[in-house]
Amino acid sequence: MGKGNFWLVKEIQLNNPISVNGKLYNNVACKFSIKHSQENIDRNLNIYQFLKKSNVPTLEFMEKGCFESEICLIAENLANRDDVLFVSPNTLRNKPNPLLIALLHKKIDYVPSNNETYLSNNKVNEIVNFNDFLKRSEKQILLLSENHLGLCEDALFFGVDKKTRRKLTDWLIADFDCIEIDYVDDDGDIDPFNGNMQVFLNALYEFVLLFVIEKKQTRYFDIISKWREKYSKSNS
Repeated sequence: MGKGNFWLVKEIQLNNPISVNGKLYNNVACKFSIKHSQENIDRNLNIYQFLKKSNVPTLEFMEKGCFESEICLIAENLANRDDVLFVSPNTLRNKPNPLLIALLHKKIDYVPSNNETYLSNNKVNEIVNFNDFLKRSEKQILLLSENHLGLCEDALFFGVDKKTRRKLTDWLIADFDCIEIDYVDDDGDIDPFNGNMQVFLNALYEFVLLFVIEKKQTRYFDIISKWREKYSKSNS
C-alpha cells in the first residue's frame, strides 16, 4: 500500500472477515516498523488509544498483532471506506525528487499510496461545502485541544466524496508518529487550540495545492488565509 520513512504498510486480505462494531472487514492494513522498533509500535498504539478514547476522528480500529512472524500494527484499511476517498498531503510532499535522486546516484525506496496517486491524477474541480467543512472541523479541533493533544500536518487525512469529488466529507488522524499528548506549545501555552487550528489550516492548504485543479485553488487559498488571521498568535 505504501512506504515512508518509518513504516511499511501492507494491505492484507483476510480468509475470514472480522467484525468490528458490527461491521465486517475483508482486509486490513498492517503497519511494520522499518527500524523494527517495538518502542515506535507501542507509542503509536498508545496515541491511537488516547485519540479513540477522546472521541477524536481516527481509524475505526488498530491493535498490535503479528503477521508472518513479525510484530506489527493491524489497523483499518482506509481504502475500504465505501463512499470516501481519504488522502494525506504528506504522502505526496515526501515523494522523492527524480532530479535529486539522479544527482545523488541513489535509489530511494518510495512506494506511493494508491489513493493519493489516483486523486493527484484526477483532481478536485470544486469543493461545494468548503466553508461548512471548516466550521465543522473547528469544533472538532476544539474538542481535540481540550484533551491537550498537539496536531501536526503529517497526521491528517482528508476525506473526499468518491462519487462526485465535490465535497470534503470529513478528516481524521491516521498517522500517529508526531501527535503529542499533554501538549504544551513552544511559548508555554497550555491551550493548544490556536496552534492546532494553524496546523489544520496548513494541512488543508496543502490538500488544495496538491489535489484541487490549479485554476480553482486561489478561491480556497483566500478562505484559508482569512481563517489563519483569525487564529494567528497576535489575535489569540
